[in-house]
Amino acid sequence: MISFEPIDAATVPGWPYVYVVGSFDRRITFFSQQVRGFNLVHALAQNRVLGDRTRFAVVGAGAAGLASGSALSLLVPGAVVDVFEREQHPLHLQRDCDDRNLHPHIYEWPRAVARSLRAGLPFLDWTQGSASNVAADIMRQFGMLQAYQQNVTVNLMREVTQIERVGSAYRVHHRDSGGANGSALYHAVFLTIGFGRERALEGAPLRSYWSDAGVPQGPRYAHNVPRVLVTGGGDGGLIDLCAAALTDFDHTRLIELVTKWPEIHRLTDELLDIDAEADRDGPGFDYMHAYDRNIGPILRSDGLLEVIAERLRSRVQVVFNTEGPLVLEPYTSTLNRLLAFLLFRASELVEHPIQHMPGRISADGLPYGHYRVAGGEPFAVDDIFVRHGAAKDEAFGPFEAIRDAYKPEHERWLEADPVRRAPPSLEEEARSALERAMIAADLPVPRRQLQDAMAQQPRRAAIGREGPARVVWGGDVLPQSLLEWWEEPRRPLRLELLAGPDALEGLACAIGRFAIHARQVRVEADDPRWTNWFSRLTHQSPHAQAVQAPLMGPLTGAGCAMQEVNASQLAAEMHEAMDGWMLRKLDVHLSEYLTTGTEPENWVAWRIEPALRDAMRLRWNTWRERLRGNSPLLARLFRLAACAVEDGQGDQTDRQVLVGPHRLPSMVRTMVLTLASAEAWPVSAPRGTAPGNFERRDAGGREMARIHASGAELIEGESITARAAHHAWEAEIVLLSELNAPAFVEEAAERSLWHDDERAPRLDTSRGGKIIVGADAALMAALREGVEAMSHHLTRTEKRRQMEWVLQLEEREEGA
Repeated sequence: MISFEPIDAATVPGWPYVYVVGSFDRRITFFSQQVRGFNLVHALAQNRVLGDRTRFAVVGAGAAGLASGSALSLLVPGAVVDVFEREQHPLHLQRDCDDRNLHPHIYEWPRAVARSLRAGLPFLDWTQGSASNVAADIMRQFGMLQAYQQNVTVNLMREVTQIERVGSAYRVHHRDSGGANGSALYHAVFLTIGFGRERALEGAPLRSYWSDAGVPQGPRYAHNVPRVLVTGGGDGGLIDLCAAALTDFDHTRLIELVTKWPEIHRLTDELLDIDAEADRDGPGFDYMHAYDRNIGPILRSDGLLEVIAERLRSRVQVVFNTEGPLVLEPYTSTLNRLLAFLLFRASELVEHPIQHMPGRISADGLPYGHYRVAGGEPFAVDDIFVRHGAAKDEAFGPFEAIRDAYKPEHERWLEADPVRRAPPSLEEEARSALERAMIAADLPVPRRQLQDAMAQQPRRAAIGREGPARVVWGGDVLPQSLLEWWEEPRRPLRLELLAGPDALEGLACAIGRFAIHARQVRVEADDPRWTNWFSRLTHQSPHAQAVQAPLMGPLTGAGCAMQEVNASQLAAEMHEAMDGWMLRKLDVHLSEYLTTGTEPENWVAWRIEPALRDAMRLRWNTWRERLRGNSPLLARLFRLAACAVEDGQGDQTDRQVLVGPHRLPSMVRTMVLTLASAEAWPVSAPRGTAPGNFERRDAGGREMARIHASGAELIEGESITARAAHHAWEAEIVLLSELNAPAFVEEAAERSLWHDDERAPRLDTSRGGKIIVGADAALMAALREGVEAMSHHLTRTEKRRQMEWVLQLEEREEGA
């Protein structure tokens, strides 16, 4: 037998075969309402509670209504389902809302399940995104069900006005938009009213949470400090508190900022412990005090508070009103509580605190725009956002007797077991039953499942040689499409190499570079030289660590039509396209990091003083435009950023293949280090000729130094820490993003001293004595302090290096 829990949760005492889905539950989210609908109908069907009943009325075409109607259609033999919706469209709250974000598992954060962006339902499935996109995706699937099953009807603009018991059945009375009345007899009724209408505050405008106009925007008033009031301590109020307090509010990006913060793992256990403590202590638990005690010290040291503080609106006074005495209330999500806590403490940090006004709010007898809290003195606001939750009791106006019978019993049921207050999950038996029913009904495979299946079918590209001079290409993937496997590969790729690396000449480097960095690519070749060739460029690379060779195997495909290509031209085009891809990705990451100081991927994780960061951003904008218009300059910059060897030294294949997605993090760090260093110098820019890939000039344009900026981890196969000081750098200044300790000269002086014709020892600046700047603790401190500290750090590094060489010269002379 299947568990009766979903049935017990929905059953109305004294009203057999009338079920209430989710209206008075905790944690009412779009996803949880779908799950409640699926679980309930499955439990009813599997436990044969419905018997031979086949005519069903579903009141409400929201998340729960569409899920319940779909499950009845699929799981109950002979079912005829009528869904009644008083609005013009199903999912009317979500269908036109672009600015609100829906995430199926956000209530589960910080648990691991919250990382999944997909609801994972067998039917009416969706992925995190705007409410309008989610609604459109679900309606496509529901429309498919209607077309194939033809036993589900959605009656729009039909408001159910009464449910009348007639023997063992129910007569559902309804009225259309023109006032015409109708009724029909049903064996069971599912009340899927869901959230209900939002509660209004008399004397205040009501802008629905699900309306884009209901999202707090920036100030629209002439005076200096407008006042914005957000009233309501539930999740809607907490989210709108964020929107009112933060510049350029983007809910999705705010979630990503906090949940992907580099140090957030230090908070997760503490947050879960606080939630457990709150459950034990019950009503009145002070979350703000608990957060100050448990996570406040971490937040004050990891930089997140400062980042939030930088994003606060400076010209808005935000007032937050809750009916109870506490800022944070139970039955809100952990993430939303954390966001509100961060806002309050960040606003105090910048001495522009958010004002908390506890107590019941009223506008009775006051002029428009004026309010009173807890009977206190009236105050005026420029804008107000009312988030007092759904008017659940009012939503049951036509069904008062059902509500009065159900609500107190359901409250007792919830309190009997704390687990029942948690967000529900789809029962595995329900999932399996729905999947089987969809197959039996011969429903088309849902688009997402079809995409998943198609994604498993590999595509094919073949490269070979015919005759002494004909390089040929075949398969269903053209060269210009290969970068899909650097971006978001939807299907595996078989890359068939029909000739050896020497036979393909320069094209081998381009093909190898693509394959080394691509995802879901299998290289197929019968020529054993390819294995050694890829090994030499990857795990045997003298320049970088952890570069993996692509998955390789023998040729498995049959022949295909081939056409001749110009190998040298194609190689040049492929390298240019890959360099362009790298520049775009570099720009996306740098723009985010230099604008906000944060980065979801945590590739840099250096805290940079805001003014210095802003100057770096402006400089990057200039460099980026120059690089976009000069392919050779861009290619050279990337090659030298990938390794410590100048272009003129040997075959450059081993460094050119390093420029790709696997090396993007180190190249981002290299560019950040270069931009920060450049702010300490009068003029600097990318350099197109040897040595180095950047140059430093004075205010008059005279060249002062050549700079080699590199993200190399190895030099000549040894760690950069061991080799940096001894390497024969050709540029005068060396910036090493992967060097996290000072570079010591040691015996390098022996190789860098020479004698002129008079036998006087001199410093050979072409071989040693370079200014080496790494990402050590001193640099980190300078970045945190700003431009002046950065300039001082570089000057001090240069003087220290000069002093080391002077001392070595003196010791050499004394020894002579």
